[in-house]
Amino acid sequence: MTARQPLSNLESLISRQWDEDIVPQLVEYVRIPAKSPHFDPKWREHGHIEAAVRQAHEWVKRQAVRGMALEVIRLEDARP
Repeated sequence: MTARQPLSNLESLISRQWDEDIVPQLVEYVRIPAKSPHFDPKWREHGHIEAAVRQAHEWVKRQAVRGMALEVIRLEDARP
């Protein structure tokens, strides 16, 4: 075993994670027509920004990072 092999294993793991998890999440995120309230005055009714927040929240939650805290803060009349 060479000193390079552990790094290769890590590179392979990262590459696989990128291709199998992160890229599909980014593709789905881009498909959501979430725009600034300046472009979509009915952003709350349309729910696109909420869908984008929900997708990001669920992905982060699945990462299960020890000690991580995850919270979506909602202020009245403001985007999440």
